[in-house]
Amino acid sequence: MAANLNHPTLNGGATELEDPASALRRKLHDQLENAVDAVTKGLGTYESLRNLSEVIGGEYGDRVIFELIQNAHDAHRDGQDGRILLRLVIEGEEEGDLYVANGGTGFEWDNVKAIRNVGVSSKTVGEGIGNKGLGFRSIETLTHDPRIYSQARAHRNRIFDGFCFRFAGPDEVLAEVSALARPDVAREVAETLPRYLASVPIVDQPDDIASFARAGFATVIHVPISSAAALATAKKQVSGLLGAEAPLLLFLDRLREVTVEIVEGGSVRRKVLSREVKEQLRPQGKSGSDYEIVEIQPTGERYLVVRRSEE
Repeated sequence: MAANLNHPTLNGGATELEDPASALRRKLHDQLENAVDAVTKGLGTYESLRNLSEVIGGEYGDRVIFELIQNAHDAHRDGQDGRILLRLVIEGEEEGDLYVANGGTGFEWDNVKAIRNVGVSSKTVGEGIGNKGLGFRSIETLTHDPRIYSQARAHRNRIFDGFCFRFAGPDEVLAEVSALARPDVAREVAETLPRYLASVPIVDQPDDIASFARAGFATVIHVPISSAAALATAKKQVSGLLGAEAPLLLFLDRLREVTVEIVEGGSVRRKVLSREVKEQLRPQGKSGSDYEIVEIQPTGERYLVVRRSEE
């Protein structure tokens, strides 16, 4: 899918106050100018960042789908009514698509910054499970072309009309930087710039993506899969989540429901996992912990969940 990377003429104002597509284009232009300056001065900044990003992604690669579910959980506000849909579409031995949709709040500019920059997060300490967006780098285990579609809030809509973006590849970066720098500098920028810093807007939405907006989700992460190894990893991790000894939803306390679908050969295997707090226990005296009885479906099993109270 092609995108126009040209930087439009904008009339002042902070980037986050612009419409999503213009904000992304402006940030890309500024980022490329910065990269040209760094390469020209021989700073080596972006090569180091790229290496760091690859290392971090590898560290989380064995739990990429769980990381995506944690991020989807954290997009919900405190409460117990959140929902996630995880859909794995298997199109052949080497091709597939993974979709992770959530019904929480959509992407804001701070969330975009958290995806783009290692160690930067829109979450405060103790807010949610994920930490500084680092786990998102693990998506490289499955694809080099993740795509994010979002709207400001979860509601039924014709399409996602908020921050919808992907990440430019080296050839796209080279074409854009060639207008800003001499050829050798442009090539080095294209080779060393971490892909996550080259976020570009997605203009067109296929119907399979728009269907998530029509279903009322706030965000969907699309992970195109194009290798046998990546597809095997996705299958294994989806199966692992469903068969885990500790139920997936046990500690995801902002969620009411997670639906897992595996679509293959025209058939759909679907499992709906749900979580309900049946009772909150309040021990006498000062215990320093909160206690609740949680029921997990479809097994109907109940668990005692203990959390340390926040001071």
